Amino acid sequence: METQIHVPVGSPVIRKIPIFVDEHNVTEGAMKLIKELRPAWDSSDVRTKLFTDGTTNKLVGCYVEDTPEDVVLVRVYGHKTELIVDRDNELKSFQVLHANGCAPRLYCTFQNGICYEFMQGDALGTQDVRDPSLLRLISGEMARHVRFIDYEYSSYNYQAFDIGNHFNEFAGMAELDYGLYPSREMQMDWLRVYLQAYKLFTMKTEEVSQRELETLYVQVNKFALASHFFWGFWALIQAKYSTIDFDFLGYAVLRFNQYFETKPAVMALQIPE
Repeated sequence: METQIHVPVGSPVIRKIPIFVDEHNVTEGAMKLIKELRPAWDSSDVRTKLFTDGTTNKLVGCYVEDTPEDVVLVRVYGHKTELIVDRDNELKSFQVLHANGCAPRLYCTFQNGICYEFMQGDALGTQDVRDPSLLRLISGEMARHVRFIDYEYSSYNYQAFDIGNHFNEFAGMAELDYGLYPSREMQMDWLRVYLQAYKLFTMKTEEVSQRELETLYVQVNKFALASHFFWGFWALIQAKYSTIDFDFLGYAVLRFNQYFETKPAVMALQIPE
């Protein structure tokens, strides 16, 4: 049974705008939404920026040059993504995370998407996540609070799945290279910092035993297999329905291949007595 996400009492009611945005002409639909959300903006002054890195949805940012810090993001749900994404759950996650300072403001929903606040930041690449100083910073932050961008995939989850999925992301996305999957030594370094931060936050102690470290290492690598399976199936669905220019079928093959290739060694790992 799926864990229920409870929206904090007093959370603002989400505005609903009865507009449908054509995913093949996102900018035109975004302008209609901006007229509702920012009526003081002169439509002739509105600038738009299409973000092309997403592989699930279409995303465009809208702003005026007088206030470039006030960017409204318009996200149009990808075709048939509701087959794998619970959109009601996404909205609840958004509200919970925003209430805890981990997500931007949600301005509205429309018939096939949402509008929300843009937050400045930099996306980390495959080399960034391997940088020793950033690696330790990321592990410590994941044990406490982080800012989220993929709210549709956020929910209550197993601790080890999130970490295993993160380790899989070391390989990249557009050009997968599983030679970049973190070594045991790198993982143990990451997990030690994570457990120290997690235990300090929850138990007021930084003491981490070797058994705790080894146990989490085994759990993380087994859940990394589940991550491959999940994203493999996601890619198959995207290959059939998505209009985004990406080789989803090829991506699915790579994820399933990695699952079957690494499964024997990973399943042989044992949690210490």
